[in-house]
Amino acid sequence: MKMTWFVVVLVAAAACNKSDGKPADKTQEVKETKAKADPVAAAEAPPAYKNAAGEYTVRWPRGNPTESEKPDAKKPDVIWHDAKSPIGAYSVMYADFKDATAAQKHVDDYIATMKARTRTTKDVTISGHKARELEMTISDTATMWIQVFAVGKREYRVGAGTKNNSAQAHEFLDSFKLEAK
Repeated sequence: MKMTWFVVVLVAAAACNKSDGKPADKTQEVKETKAKADPVAAAEAPPAYKNAAGEYTVRWPRGNPTESEKPDAKKPDVIWHDAKSPIGAYSVMYADFKDATAAQKHVDDYIATMKARTRTTKDVTISGHKARELEMTISDTATMWIQVFAVGKREYRVGAGTKNNSAQAHEFLDSFKLEAK
């Protein structure tokens, strides 16, 4: 009889949060279950990185990016702002052109230039803006996905290269958001 009572107390305690009579936290339960199944996937998402000048946020796989600026080889009046992940091939680039027409032309020219290297393309929407996603084979074991689009006079390129892991690449790509103005 004492053993039965002990089992009932254990079951009741397990059903409550710290035996305080409140229901157990199902979110914690799900996280713990996921952590047991795949500890890497269950890790907390990194905090969003905010680039105020670029007016975007993104979640880098790990750590903060290295930032740089470089002139466009074909348009010396255009400066590309680049943020690259410290691990892997993840980046966000943006540049401002003289007007919206010039920015969209540059997007179209980039897509045309990359056509020979592109395996597939598709339309995507990023923060309500029409974009084009290019999927390129880098090697037998590596693929690069680049989403390119213009918003006003600014062109954006968001890229993720992985060992042929579309889900991993799109986790990064899907985290990219433009800041609302």
